[in-house]
Amino acid sequence: MTDFREFYVQPGAGSNFLAGKCLWKDTKSLNGNVSTNEFFCEREKINNTSIKFLYSNPNLSLFNPYDMKDEDFISESKKMKSILLELEDNIQGPLLNRVPLKDCRSWILDNFENLWFKDFTMSGIAYSNGPVYNGQDNLKNLLHAQRLSEEKTIKLGIQIENYFIRCREYYFKVCEKMDWSSFIITHINPYDTISSRLKLPENFKSLAMELDEETVMLTGLFSNLKKNGSLSNEMIRTMDDIPPIREKWINNSVKFADDSVSYRKIFIENNEDEIRKMYDFFDNEDYFDENRTNIIKEFKKYHNNNMTSLQTWIKDR
Repeated sequence: MTDFREFYVQPGAGSNFLAGKCLWKDTKSLNGNVSTNEFFCEREKINNTSIKFLYSNPNLSLFNPYDMKDEDFISESKKMKSILLELEDNIQGPLLNRVPLKDCRSWILDNFENLWFKDFTMSGIAYSNGPVYNGQDNLKNLLHAQRLSEEKTIKLGIQIENYFIRCREYYFKVCEKMDWSSFIITHINPYDTISSRLKLPENFKSLAMELDEETVMLTGLFSNLKKNGSLSNEMIRTMDDIPPIREKWINNSVKFADDSVSYRKIFIENNEDEIRKMYDFFDNEDYFDENRTNIIKEFKKYHNNNMTSLQTWIKDR
């Protein structure tokens, strides 16, 4: 039976570290930046292997999505890419050309042909009206910049939203057809980045990381430090005064998910039951039980190293 599992972990809250531990059971190397304690690990596990392996393996009996080729879907994908490219050509003004949004749109367009088989939720914010991190109705702003009639704006917005819905539902369909379970760690739930009209598969379960007021600020600092290698005064001020719309996005996945875990309990309190809950979510509870002592130590070490990197930066300012 095909199972779908999605775990939503905010930027800075250890998603790559958790992927290496809870998803892959330490079988994937955690390449990282020692000075900022940042790790990099594949966060998608399909049919008990990685997407990268599925794409590169010459054994087509293992992975051949073209056996399920949907000509109508392919045709729609070509039309949609042309539409989005045309919208991109007409974009003006700083709001839509800010680095995060522009980078997200570029990633979507660069990966468009294989988008259906990737977790595109983080980059999908560029074409979403959900409560995303920057608090903007990105799709509405993108369409209003085109100076179209109100009727055409609404119609095109629905068409774009419907395409991304179909794209993700096609992924679910392929996994079910091939009897592949899909386990993913990502930053945002699909209702916020695609649409609340998305139909989730029957065996879909979700888990979300919950942050309190203090850990929202802490993970925000971790995220900026890992991404930029330093913290500006502006970043620090932003953490001190988090706007309500961003705070809503940060914990919105907790409302969406079937269950949640606490960042504080996992990393600060080093709570054994809370850590085991994540392993259990990905059907790896036996591995946790067999390696309990080392796993608890590694989680504590990860948090301590995060704090050390932050304190070192503050000391060296």
